[in-house]
Amino acid sequence: MPRSPAVVSRDNEKFIELAYVGTDHSLKHKRLEENQTWYPAGTETMNWGGKYIYNRGSACSWSTNHVSFFFIGMDSKCYEKRWVNGITGWNDFEVPGTWTIAPRSIAQFKDEERMMVFGLNEESKLFYCEHTGQPDAAGWKHTVLQGGIFSKEIPEVVTFGNSSERIDVFAVGLDSAVYQKTWTKKDGWKNHRRLGGTTLYAPRVVSWGDSSVTRYDLLSVGTDFSMWHLFSDDGEKWHPNDTAWETLGGKMATMAGGKV
Repeated sequence: MPRSPAVVSRDNEKFIELAYVGTDHSLKHKRLEENQTWYPAGTETMNWGGKYIYNRGSACSWSTNHVSFFFIGMDSKCYEKRWVNGITGWNDFEVPGTWTIAPRSIAQFKDEERMMVFGLNEESKLFYCEHTGQPDAAGWKHTVLQGGIFSKEIPEVVTFGNSSERIDVFAVGLDSAVYQKTWTKKDGWKNHRRLGGTTLYAPRVVSWGDSSVTRYDLLSVGTDFSMWHLFSDDGEKWHPNDTAWETLGGKMATMAGGKV
């Protein structure tokens, strides 16, 4: 089944880049430019070729200088399309690992330039690939996170506000509960933490606020098809209770919305 496109904006510039897998399994690209016109114009798209599975891709950007898209090929490998300011065209890179679900990517550039792409391997374990340094370099480091076996849902990954001091990953366990895995610059990766709930789909989380106040809101569709919610002001203490979600009602036919 075709999925929605991966979309990203270049920070501080009025450009939107999107990419998606077409019905012929090739990768397509389109850009909304600063003058509010699409390139290619009208219904045309740029054909990047390749053979990809019908799965949701991911995208991230480093300020105005870099944009990356990640999609899974028919060979279960993750492929990156990267644009870097000053280098002509889009460059192709292969991200290591065997990918059983669509990737989820983030980029940090406040204190250091870093990309991270998260997925599940053939053993249903969380792993990530990390790229640091110059955005035109090819090197990726592959790391499997210890502990936990997870369902085939796309993990959600966020940074805490605009800081590069903390990363949180939210995934669904085989018991259909939501689990949190946290990395801090001071302590590295912590053990998985069970946040409870009984979810049908991968959770969605948003991190928002200014430099002094930051909050997480975690949303998930329960087995009753209602929307359920947790929130935290620090990523550690969750409300209304650490494992007791509040219901927002409704009857949901799909997963909660969020970034793509």
